[in-house]
This record gives sequence, C-alpha cells and structure tokens, in this order.
Amino acid sequence: PLERSEDYSGHKQEVERRVAVTLYVDYPRGGSRVDPSYGNNYAELRKAENMLVPLLGDPDIHIKEIRITGYASPDGAYYDNEALSKARSLGFRAYLTRSYGLQDYPFRTAWVAEDWEGLVDLLERDDPPYREAVLRVIGRYGIFNGREKYLMELQGGYPYKDMLRN
Repeated sequence: PLERSEDYSGHKQEVERRVAVTLYVDYPRGGSRVDPSYGNNYAELRKAENMLVPLLGDPDIHIKEIRITGYASPDGAYYDNEALSKARSLGFRAYLTRSYGLQDYPFRTAWVAEDWEGLVDLLERDDPPYREAVLRVIGRYGIFNGREKYLMELQGGYPYKDMLRN
C-alpha cells in the first residue's frame, strides 16, 4: 500500500509501506478448500479481515500485490504434497477473491510441498519428549534420502504418529 504524506514544503509524496499477516489455516487431511468453521480458521481468517478491510476502504491506498504461500505437512509423498500445497495456495486466493471482491487485485501465489521448517518451529515451541531425536533425524537425512522413513521408524513410530495426530 502507498501512504501519502507531505514534506516540509507542503508537497504530497507517496511512501511505500508493507503490511503482512501470517495465517495458519487448518485443513482436513488432503483438503484444500478454506472452511471458516474448521479448526481454528475463524480466528485466523479474522486476522486477514482486520488487515484487508481498512486497506480496501481507504481510497488513498493502492495495493501493489497480495502474496500467498500454501504449505503441506511433510507426511506423504513429496509430489502429492506439492500438488496439495499448490491447491491450498490457489484455494486461499479464491477464498479471498470471493470474500473481499479482489478480482482486480494482483496476487503472487507460491507453495511449499513439505513444511519442514514449520515442523521444526512446532517441535521447538511445543517441546515434546521426542523433540531432540526428531530434530537429529531432520538434520541428518535429506527429504529425498529417507528422512520420512527414518522418522516413521524412530522409537517404534510413536513420534511420527503423534506428530500426525497433533
């Protein structure tokens, strides 16, 4: 968005300002449609509304770009997760377009097939008893070098099943 201000001589000038919000939209396993009543989505989608409504209501603000990145969890086949994260990104764009009349706004959509960084953040935040062992596996094995297989085998599969569930 552009902000208008006046310099010391009274001349108006445009100032670029970035506004961002991170949303954690919940989906049922394998799902890509935004359901405001699912999980914690109502509260998360209110964050988007609280940001967008004032911007859209101000005639002096020009929205240069809306960026969306969709993610999928690391479980399952990589290429399936890539398709799912893409569908989530495009689905969220469709949701915003429908909900706020953003048909004429420029979007940049991206997707991340497997959100390993997000998993690491959750492990560090929640500190489950298996955290260090899982972090060692993530650090030692690449995505295409058996990482998920080693996680499934770790401690009889308990950490993997618990992470899927929670």
